[in-house]
Amino acid sequence: ETAALEDPSLFFPLLDLLVHPGSFEYPLITEPPQNIYKYAIDAIKESNLLSGDGVLASFEKSLALRAASPRLEAFHSYYIQRYGDPTPTRQQNPNCVAWIDWYGQRICRPDDVFAAAGYACPGWVEFMGHRVCGVEDIDQLPTDESKFRDPPQLLTFDHVFPTSAPSTAKTAILYGSVSSPNFFSLHYALYQLAKREEQPIKYVFRHLPPFPSTPANPAYLTGYGVSMDLKKMDYLALDDRRTRGSTSNKAENAQKVMSDKDEAATPEEDPILSLLPEATTPIDLGKPLTNDELTALGFKTSQVILESSDPLTTLKQLSQNFPKYATSISHRVNPLNESIVVALGENMRKVQSGANMVWMNGRPLQPTDMNPFALLRLMRKERQLISQLTKAGLSRSEAIEVLTHPSLTKPSAGQMLEGIFDASDRKDGGGVIVWLNDIEKEDRYSRWPSTLDTLMKPSYNGQVPPVRRNLFNIILALDLSKTTTVSTLNLATSIVQRGYPFRFGIVPIAETEEATNIAKVFYYLNEQFDPLQAAGMYMKAADPRRPVVSVESLERVFDSVAASESTDAKLPWKTFEEVTSSWDSADLIGRLTKYCERLALTNEASKGGHFFINGKYAPLSDDWIKNLQQEMAEQTQFLQESIWSGEITDSEELDMSNWFYDLPITASTRNAHIYPSSSGASALRIVPMIDLGLPNSFVYHPEAKAAPLSMWIIGDLDSQGAINLMMEGLQAMTPASSFRLSFVHVPDSSNPAPPKVASALLDVLLSNPLPSSEDTMELITSLVTDPEAAEDVLKKIRGDGKELTIQRALEIVANGKKLAEKIGFKEGDLGIIVNGRVVGPLPPNAFAASDFHTLASYEKNKRVAPIEEALQLTLNEGEDEPGKLTDTMIARISSVILADQIPESGMLDMSPTPRARQYLQLESANASFTIGNNETAMFHFGVILNPVSDTAQKYSSLLEWLADDDLVHAVVYLNPPHQVEEMPLKRFYQYNLSPRLTFNAEDKSLLKAKVEFAGLPPDPIYTLGMD
Repeated sequence: ETAALEDPSLFFPLLDLLVHPGSFEYPLITEPPQNIYKYAIDAIKESNLLSGDGVLASFEKSLALRAASPRLEAFHSYYIQRYGDPTPTRQQNPNCVAWIDWYGQRICRPDDVFAAAGYACPGWVEFMGHRVCGVEDIDQLPTDESKFRDPPQLLTFDHVFPTSAPSTAKTAILYGSVSSPNFFSLHYALYQLAKREEQPIKYVFRHLPPFPSTPANPAYLTGYGVSMDLKKMDYLALDDRRTRGSTSNKAENAQKVMSDKDEAATPEEDPILSLLPEATTPIDLGKPLTNDELTALGFKTSQVILESSDPLTTLKQLSQNFPKYATSISHRVNPLNESIVVALGENMRKVQSGANMVWMNGRPLQPTDMNPFALLRLMRKERQLISQLTKAGLSRSEAIEVLTHPSLTKPSAGQMLEGIFDASDRKDGGGVIVWLNDIEKEDRYSRWPSTLDTLMKPSYNGQVPPVRRNLFNIILALDLSKTTTVSTLNLATSIVQRGYPFRFGIVPIAETEEATNIAKVFYYLNEQFDPLQAAGMYMKAADPRRPVVSVESLERVFDSVAASESTDAKLPWKTFEEVTSSWDSADLIGRLTKYCERLALTNEASKGGHFFINGKYAPLSDDWIKNLQQEMAEQTQFLQESIWSGEITDSEELDMSNWFYDLPITASTRNAHIYPSSSGASALRIVPMIDLGLPNSFVYHPEAKAAPLSMWIIGDLDSQGAINLMMEGLQAMTPASSFRLSFVHVPDSSNPAPPKVASALLDVLLSNPLPSSEDTMELITSLVTDPEAAEDVLKKIRGDGKELTIQRALEIVANGKKLAEKIGFKEGDLGIIVNGRVVGPLPPNAFAASDFHTLASYEKNKRVAPIEEALQLTLNEGEDEPGKLTDTMIARISSVILADQIPESGMLDMSPTPRARQYLQLESANASFTIGNNETAMFHFGVILNPVSDTAQKYSSLLEWLADDDLVHAVVYLNPPHQVEEMPLKRFYQYNLSPRLTFNAEDKSLLKAKVEFAGLPPDPIYTLGMD
């Protein structure tokens, strides 16, 4: 179970190893615990099951923490709740070793595996509703296929082998314990059946709880802290049962507790007191420390730690027993080391004094992460990340350098302008956007200054200075048939009425007949009335109790308006039926459809709607106002910089409402598959390419020099959709292209077309030299139009390359199917992978050559270019290995880093916490100490620690526990408070934590984890605490 925490795929190989009769001279169950542990670890090492960097050390730590105990208890609890006591009852025939539980009927066979010690069948298999205790019973089960229609329901913590078993595979559940005499025979049979290629079964293992008659062998708790607090210091510190009547001056007695009262007797026996200088004057241990003596206590404590030969041990011993040493440190550490004081003071200019912070490989850790269980989980994930980067060609130190490189978090103007589209309706004939206000023309804004220099004036709390220009144009694309639209529209009209300097426009989404009719009425009302007045009329038709705005309710509102306000209409009033049927709005709805198609505004892409801020797109969610404020702040800063640089001149003729739309970088169309949304088929998905099995043969443009982007077209290459997509991709390749192209064939069994393109493409990708984009296009064209001429083209392209064999073709196809499964593609799906980002599944003809250009530009600027820059700066600093960075390295490394940056919640608008090692800017000499080897470490911890804090008591033990691993490097910056006004630590502390299991030397039994406090002053009253 503990190995499965490191890697779930290790469970069954390790289980098979530990229970196999040939693995050990004697069954492990007969050995004492220490021997079991030693023999098992030796066998694991010989079998290379935990052979990855740091995996074995993490496994040992987890085992010492009993990290798998909750999972075991879950298995036991489930079994007892469903089946009760696992001990066979007296009514069951003790000779009935093989038996089947068939819907409550017990079927026995006398010639099966017999259980030792008088127990019948302590290990058994639940196979499709049958309870089976012998291997041969599986073949004797009923073959009625109807029994297999409803497979047993699996638990979320079940162990299943193989994980890739088809959904139609029959499932066998083994309930057993490794100590069961018949366990191996059952396990071996199921393991073999599950590993066969044809019709494998699904093997599920569940632990059997121990019999009630089995002697209890509890797992003792570990991985926790214990404190002995000296509470209520102001009125009670000593146990007055020994000193009845002597209650005066209790505050001074409390100070005496926080001293080394036996210091004069044996100072050399105490590891901390031996580090302190001899006192020049007698120390009155019963006298409280004065304010002056307390002030420098943090600096003096830091000096003791930094000047010791073993700073980490000193930090742990001193902080966890601080009340014992406070008085001696205050009196005996004098004078202070000036170099240490200057270094600590210099760091306090950069970080708040007394603060505590931790980073792992540049990623900040929260206080909730600072416990052994959470740290192991984070380190497992980090180990996988670093291992993938080293497989891609980086050393460990280079991998961490790239992950934390400033280029990955450096903001740029280009990033601010990414994802901007021409959201105006000029290209669609106009009239599509219903503007609720116009800042430049309406009288309500007449007092505002119209000069753009107003933006340069200081503002407060992120407010935008009011300027009588349409600087901020917000377009909301909404399905007006949904009731949820009303709240969004109401909020927009409220913002306009309150006089904020934002211009709002509404675009209806008309995908259904009802939504189209409501859109017609909405447009008609806006022709007749003021836009805010028309919006109010529409909102009256919404019933918050219903999910949709019905046409009937809108008709009632329309008729009431006709009766009361039609005389105020700008044009002759029409009936509701005329508006929804014969009103001359067909051209307007056509323009609306064109607009929505151009910008990919659909309900499927975003159920709440869409919105643009000066062309910057975002899906409309509940917190769209927050996104609006954030984007407004960024765009205001960009406009200010543009005004300052002279790019924007303060001219009345400058149309600011279209300024962003007319930038060279602005896209005229929006492909929803290129620009990810928060959900659906276009949601952002990035997978590491290291173990994905993608082919490494590419088509280049003959004049292209570099291709930091690697694209793979995935699908049935013989289908017309794939052929069209490949031709568009090849046509998009130019001398300036930043991408190269390859193909992954995933045959579709439903495709009736005979194979003609796939085999030829796979063949030419083995050629030498590799084919150009022009040659590949010629080959595909000839294969489709003139198969006879295709053979000559194929021979010309192949050159000296190897001819595709049937065996190699089958391997390529098998790899393609596995890859499709890994990325969630089904037969017939078509898509693109670009540097690990999965685009698709794509509908037919969804990608043109221009979309390939847009995708390449977007991915390069948005994601890949910063990583490429970080790689170049990291690998070329020494110029020792010029040319080490290849297109393949960029693709693989960027996929790993980008996958790591995706938030675990999966929300698009949640930016991942950036990695940075800003702590390296602190003064390290005379203010810090290090642990481990910086060059070979996989985990680089940066720690800023207040040595006289509760945090230091806990973190020092965690650092000592981490330091046991050779792959850990840590730099610890001491950060004491600038001034100490009261005793900072009033408790003794111990952490129950060990890097591996420990055993009794005499009987080789497992030592019980426990905490002991030694040398505590006996007089005070303590309060016990645990964390």
